Amino acid sequence: LINANYPGTGDVFASVLTGSILRGDSLPIAMNRATEFLEIAIKTTYSYSTDSREGIMLESCLDFLISNPTLCDYEQRRIFQVPRNLNIVLVEPQIPQNTGNISRTCAVTGARLHLVRPLGFEVTDKQLKRAGLDYWNELDITYYDDLEDFFAQNTNGYFFFFTTKGKNIHSEIKYPDNAYLVFGREDAGLPEELLYNNPDKCLRIPMRPRLRSLNLSNSVAIAVYEVLRQWDYPELSTEGQLTKYRWD
Repeated sequence: LINANYPGTGDVFASVLTGSILRGDSLPIAMNRATEFLEIAIKTTYSYSTDSREGIMLESCLDFLISNPTLCDYEQRRIFQVPRNLNIVLVEPQIPQNTGNISRTCAVTGARLHLVRPLGFEVTDKQLKRAGLDYWNELDITYYDDLEDFFAQNTNGYFFFFTTKGKNIHSEIKYPDNAYLVFGREDAGLPEELLYNNPDKCLRIPMRPRLRSLNLSNSVAIAVYEVLRQWDYPELSTEGQLTKYRWD
């Protein structure tokens, strides 16, 4: 049986119940929604074998709350969003324009960029700076001597390896917080030993079978925005305005 005596269960139930009523739901519907969320919260906490004295693990249940339209509409989901950490890893990138474009993607989305040496260019390369010109100072960027150095410094992440050799489709994976999307060099990809040792984490972006691969910077952009879509675009602006006119 699931222990329902975790501290905080009453407060959580009351909060979801109140929020549901404030959005116009009837009391029976609000009760059902509060009960459903509380059940998820208790089961999640129980699955982690948490001591009941520590209370329920509310943050671990927010994914369910913000992604479930029957419990929370779009604007309410954005209020509940938790800051996320997304990491882009380029292993031995060779073409400066690609890394420049990827740095721009990282800057506008808030993703962290990790560059694993040896690089095929200098970071002062004009082509590199030109591609990410106005965004370079907005980057959170880290350099590593090699893959061994990278994994030694990043031990708590969730790693996903993007490769044309993968057997899993990139959009069918659920990406957790602190995900690392790892990409290989343009001409060789990632080391096959690394892929072989992580079969369930090797992801392929679907493409026509007779063509070799997408451009690296395009692949990164596709992967980044799939993750952000799943996360409901945390801390990103989702509306724009015309220059000469107003939408409303």
